[in-house]
Amino acid sequence: MSDIPLAWMIEQIEELNESAVDPSSRLSLNQHLIEDFKQSFAEKRNEAILAEQHDSLKFGRGSSFLKTCFWWVLEILPTRRLELIKGTWLARSWPPNLGSPRDIPKDAAIHPSVKTRIVETKGHYMPMNDGLEQLRVAAKEELSGRTRLV
Repeated sequence: MSDIPLAWMIEQIEELNESAVDPSSRLSLNQHLIEDFKQSFAEKRNEAILAEQHDSLKFGRGSSFLKTCFWWVLEILPTRRLELIKGTWLARSWPPNLGSPRDIPKDAAIHPSVKTRIVETKGHYMPMNDGLEQLRVAAKEELSGRTRLV
């Protein structure tokens, strides 16, 4: 699944380079590696969208036992983090996060693969982050439309 964000980052860098007025401000990319990745990703895009979801807070879901323990220590400790409260980002350290989903601004650009994953997994994948309410509603509407057609 990490291929999806990598493909998006490459797209963003290429768009940035295309819009750069000063050629010296462009980011340098190894075009051979980029083209190899693009070809490979095009062949396995759907597989990547539906791949098993990694969850660093769940044992046996993509991270080692020690890494999962480490992440839980960070979730339990009252470390400073930003939370979106009534449209404003506020620094908080209490209560600890305890594995709660991270906040996403309502106007954030969400990659289309998120909705595709929700629909293609028939709702088994449903991100619970605050700020994704509209995406969840749209995906549920598409799912209910598919259910009626079947």
